[in-house]
Amino acid sequence: MMAINIGSRRFAPNWFPTLLVLIVVPTMCRLGYWQLERAQEKIALQQQFAQRINTPVLDFSAVADDFPNMRYQAIRMQGAYDAQHQFVLDNLPRERQVGYGIITPFNLSSGETVLVQRGWQPRNLDRQKLPDVAVSNNMRSLQGKINFPGKAFGLGQMSLESGWPLRIQYVDYAAMSERLGREVLPMIVMLNDDQPDGYARGWQPIAQKPNKNYSYMFQWLAMAVAVIVLYISLNLHKREE
Repeated sequence: MMAINIGSRRFAPNWFPTLLVLIVVPTMCRLGYWQLERAQEKIALQQQFAQRINTPVLDFSAVADDFPNMRYQAIRMQGAYDAQHQFVLDNLPRERQVGYGIITPFNLSSGETVLVQRGWQPRNLDRQKLPDVAVSNNMRSLQGKINFPGKAFGLGQMSLESGWPLRIQYVDYAAMSERLGREVLPMIVMLNDDQPDGYARGWQPIAQKPNKNYSYMFQWLAMAVAVIVLYISLNLHKREE
């Protein structure tokens, strides 16, 4: 047991609470910093969306070589939907109702395949019954915005089902490419509201403001400070003469 004399008081903590504090406090600080990073990410995405919301629509061929840096850019594509192979993204809430995001591969005239999210459909009371996602596979031109939805936390495979449309639990470009038998570009085009063959849209990039992340950050830091203060107060005693 270490001991430090501080004026008329003696700081003499045991090794176990000291070890516990050395583990708990850095963990709380790291969680607080993570919430700060999340808040900064949301602010950056909001700024990026505001900058590109009114930019001219570009042909996808003009951004194909740099699409990872073109988030929220409005684009125009020529090609055809792969109507026979579609994905329904499970557990996607909208206005307090659970439903599916309808994701349809779009084969570009240039040969690449891009995933297009055509909108949202409510989930049937009978979970085994998937929504009607039929669409023409005729050649067309469509417009949307480039997006990169993060991979949600999920246990197990993207899907344990078979057949089409395929219900999936999260977006996994590699797994989706394997199911399709051809590579898809690691991006999703969010179909514009005015485009045909879509469902409920009104897409926004961020549903929550960073205020909640700041609140969580201060909570974690406040708890870290409280642990330190409690640790010191419980182990600081008046010295005996």
